Amino acid sequence: MSQTALSAQINARIEGLPVVGWQARVRLLLGVITFFEAFDLLLISFTLPLLKQQWQLDPTQVGLIVGSGTFGMLLGALCAGALADRVGRKPVLLAAMLLTGLFSALIACASDWQGLLVGRLLQGLGIGAEVPIAALYLSEIITSKVRGRFVLLYELSFPCGLMFAGVACTWALPVMGWRPLYWLGSVPIVLAVAVYLYVPESARWLAARGQLRRAQACMAYMERASGHAVATPLLTEAPVARPRDSGRWRQLFDPVLRHASGSVGLLWFLGYLVNFALLIWLPSLYVEVFSTSLAQALNFTLWSNIAGLGGCMAAAWWVDRIGRVRLLFGGYLGAGLSLLLIALTVVWQQVLLVALLAASCSFFLYAANMSLHLYTPELYPTLLRGKGAAWGALCNRSGALLGAVGMGWVLALHWGATAIFILLGGLLLLASAIALQARETRGQVLA
Repeated sequence: MSQTALSAQINARIEGLPVVGWQARVRLLLGVITFFEAFDLLLISFTLPLLKQQWQLDPTQVGLIVGSGTFGMLLGALCAGALADRVGRKPVLLAAMLLTGLFSALIACASDWQGLLVGRLLQGLGIGAEVPIAALYLSEIITSKVRGRFVLLYELSFPCGLMFAGVACTWALPVMGWRPLYWLGSVPIVLAVAVYLYVPESARWLAARGQLRRAQACMAYMERASGHAVATPLLTEAPVARPRDSGRWRQLFDPVLRHASGSVGLLWFLGYLVNFALLIWLPSLYVEVFSTSLAQALNFTLWSNIAGLGGCMAAAWWVDRIGRVRLLFGGYLGAGLSLLLIALTVVWQQVLLVALLAASCSFFLYAANMSLHLYTPELYPTLLRGKGAAWGALCNRSGALLGAVGMGWVLALHWGATAIFILLGGLLLLASAIALQARETRGQVLA
């Protein structure tokens, strides 16, 4: 039996699975985990004002703390992508969950800013690894007919986690302080047990690696769990020639994939540069530029998170109807125009109007950025899919790091708010133009 024939058999059996409860249960479990990953990610934004006051942090220390988590996520995503193609999706997911939960607990015990810095860096390794690999895994267990909606409904867990972080911090910070929130962020340690027991390895990956018996066993488990008759193997169980290694990093930039990798990399970079610039610094901008109270700034930021969740829901509804490229184009265009409108109105000091436009930006930006988690794995074959997701995450975290740290530099240069919003809006308009040149993948069966 050839490796290609084995992969074709497994892919055909996955395409024939009904979309029923088992896939939804796996999606729910991974969604709960990603919910807490997002919660852990955004905690620093809401707890930073309190930490600055408690430990008398200067701008350099704040920048290091903010940047350390993003740098950790970058490293985590790179390592996870290579490992997911070499050792499998499930071991990487388990390791990521344990890292996130363990070091969230370490942050809760931190006695100084250096401990927080180390905890954020190592926690970031787990967050950076879990999010792209979970989306990749879900795309490999579902039929192409509904893959867009299925994966993006899972992705809703991320903005839900961000929104919950805002709600929890707004309520709990004044009452309980910041440490209990980081203890709550250690929940992924417990959830890792459920993943170990109930989530099988990706049958597509096993087939692509030539692991016949494990691929057939995982496929049979999926079919039984889906209430579907276990298919009789269409091919004989002769030995399969196993590949010597997974795909090479340089293959992402072979002539066939060069344009796709370049386009999706730029979209990740630009989308998350603006996203993190707003995510981390918007509460401070409300306080420093518009003279709001911290409580009011947090409430306005919560509006943006709620609007972002609405954008993600809209994306999940429309992605299989209008396709990936149109969704990316419309999302970045709408977000960019919202920021340019803020730039035009900021001189009026109408903070309510600014908050509404910021919420509009989040609606469109979250919809587009979330869609990249679906779109990127669809561009690559199975043995390159982890590295493709890692490439997207590298560009994602590079943009996020520049957005988080670079905004601190821009504010230190005393740029006006108008110039800042023009810059960020212009970057999103550039992203919308790049999206128009991307390749559509709607309805494509994974290779």
